[in-house]
Amino acid sequence: MKSVQALTTIFVLPILGAAGSQSCAQSYPAKPVRIIVGSAAGGNTDLAARLYAQKLTDALGQPTVVDIRVGASGAIASAYVAKSTADGYTLLLASTQFLITPILSKSANYHPLKDFSPIILVSQAPAVLLVHPSLPVRSVAQLIDLAKAKPAALSYGSGGIGTSNYLAAELFKAMAQVDILHIPYKGAAPAVTGLLGGEIHVAFPVLNSALGHLKSGRLRALGVSSVKRAAAAPDIPTITDSGLRGYETSPWAGLVAPAGTPRGVVERLNAVLEKVFSSSAGRDQLMAEGAEFVGGTPEQFGAAMQSEFDKWTRILKAIGISAESGN
Repeated sequence: MKSVQALTTIFVLPILGAAGSQSCAQSYPAKPVRIIVGSAAGGNTDLAARLYAQKLTDALGQPTVVDIRVGASGAIASAYVAKSTADGYTLLLASTQFLITPILSKSANYHPLKDFSPIILVSQAPAVLLVHPSLPVRSVAQLIDLAKAKPAALSYGSGGIGTSNYLAAELFKAMAQVDILHIPYKGAAPAVTGLLGGEIHVAFPVLNSALGHLKSGRLRALGVSSVKRAAAAPDIPTITDSGLRGYETSPWAGLVAPAGTPRGVVERLNAVLEKVFSSSAGRDQLMAEGAEFVGGTPEQFGAAMQSEFDKWTRILKAIGISAESGN
């Protein structure tokens, strides 16, 4: 009799769990949803979050609001979401820095792969290698030659250690075997302002943030960081084709929820954003921001995060950048 009851329990519990997840998804959301952002208002991450929030509000029938919690290279926002109730009402706008901060900081109070449920990888946007027009270079190969001829004479600006533009520059330095001085700013936008003012020589911002300056001729683009040319600026060659073979890195953005969020809720959020951004209108909106839609399943996003985490752990260790050191 006991064995029959045990077998019944084994088969019934998964069915009840699946039914509960489906029921939860059908009633979700019953109140406003929040997307937590760990970077300053007005930046690329914040703008992406506001676009996702607008689409979720329209599709789900409940307000989705953006909640900015800046500090500790995004760790404050990430740790807050990791410790939130796993019910789908508190989400995190995840980006490259979300994965990198725990690699670089022992005090980051979260693990990007263990503490979250991936929802969807929405987009990727290439960085662009910019130089001030006064610099006598017109290709990546020429920049490398100049940097080798004048070690530590050139400088690059970034939004700080661990940001995507910092990683793009450090990867460039390591692969090209050049010494270019790092000048940290309080964000990627101030770094571009510094480049415009001649305070630094080089920067690696996300492409869309630089398009206006490129059209005006105030800055010069040497290459984009992606494997193929960017649809938003097809005239700019890739860095790998312009003088540094094999170079590639693409900042990305997606949504994650606290680990243990009901599967049905994760699948519903995934389906909504997949439908919205796979449409021509949705793709056009992302392209206007200099990004391209990726999409896919939660499992594919999880695998992509694992791959990125392993990649940057290996690269940062190889170039001598360790937790807390910043160098």
